[in-house]
Amino acid sequence: MCGGVRAVVEPWVNDLHNELFDRLREHLGKVVRGRVLPDVARLPCRVCGRIFASEPPRYARQCGECAHAKPYLPRATTHTNELSQPRWSEGVYPRGPYGPEAWWPVLCEHPNCLVVFATPGRLARYCEKHQGNRMSAKRERERDSTPKHARFRFRLTSEVDGEPLQRLTLTGRDGRQVELVPGKTYVARNEVELAELAGQLARGVVEVERCEPN
Repeated sequence: MCGGVRAVVEPWVNDLHNELFDRLREHLGKVVRGRVLPDVARLPCRVCGRIFASEPPRYARQCGECAHAKPYLPRATTHTNELSQPRWSEGVYPRGPYGPEAWWPVLCEHPNCLVVFATPGRLARYCEKHQGNRMSAKRERERDSTPKHARFRFRLTSEVDGEPLQRLTLTGRDGRQVELVPGKTYVARNEVELAELAGQLARGVVEVERCEPN
């Protein structure tokens, strides 16, 4: 069950249901061992996994909703931080309750934190460490008025997975492209660049050091 909707979650179970149906199809609506089998089959939809009534003579393998629907991704808009764009998980099925789900990569809003975390909601703004202690973020902002993007200096790492790095190209909110090259450091001009650099930090592509506080 998913939100009151009956569905088969595992695709291999879906396959098994349909294989069994293929074997029983010619007997549906007929007398078998003194009993009349129903002519309507309840099958899991091949596209969304929801159980539906498949009727003769065609015996559809998709529910009515999926049969007439176009490929889609769930509706999702920019995160409330006005920076993070939605991404989608693959999902077990192409559609329905177990289909793709939206999520957002979000840079924690604590002034000294560069953790980028994944969240299924548009409201989350702090990582797990700082979610329960937002006052520390407020105190840090009061102590140091430096904008968050100006607090960190990044440099390109020499190699990743044994492969040398020659450059890293960033694209900021204004469309301006910035290149990081070995031996040079870079301070983000805005929150968009900082979020991208924080993501690269998590991948080991860049290193970071704190700028001197005001």
